[in-house]
Amino acid sequence: PIGYNPGDQRHKVRGWVQYQLPVGEQFGRWTLGLVQRIDSSDASSADGTIDVRPYVTNPGYQSVPSSVTYYFGPRGAQRLDTIWRTALSLNWGLRLRGLARTELFFRGVVTNLFNNSGQVGSNETIYTTTNNPNAFPYQTFNPWTTTPQLGVHYDFGPDYGKPTGVGDYQSPREFTFSVGVRF
Repeated sequence: PIGYNPGDQRHKVRGWVQYQLPVGEQFGRWTLGLVQRIDSSDASSADGTIDVRPYVTNPGYQSVPSSVTYYFGPRGAQRLDTIWRTALSLNWGLRLRGLARTELFFRGVVTNLFNNSGQVGSNETIYTTTNNPNAFPYQTFNPWTTTPQLGVHYDFGPDYGKPTGVGDYQSPREFTFSVGVRF
């Protein structure tokens, strides 16, 4: 097949800046950080399994594969949302006098600062006679001589293209922090 490989990601951008706040050393070291991430969607395809055994003379396999992947459209032509995510961090550290290299610290991070949302995954179920033989009686077809028809040779599952779980969405705004002593 010709096209993008599954998982191909066209664009990935990272930009970051840090700024150390000009405060006196008695107040500790304060650093602000900002990270901007941009990720284009991974490529996905409308593909399903088909049985090619009736259309292929066994070239010498001990057992001929009963199913192979068939692309019902251009490989890698489907893409979901481009994800924009901004993170803001605040770091503070204060050296403890009399204890060499020991400091108190705080680190706070807000991920997805602007609470952007997007779809990053979806259901990709396609029914054929190979993976759904008891449902609608899809017709088999010779992949070398026949162009498969939607509804005749294959069909999309009822949730095709829809998010089906929490992992199919961009993570919402999140606050994390840590406090401790380094030595």
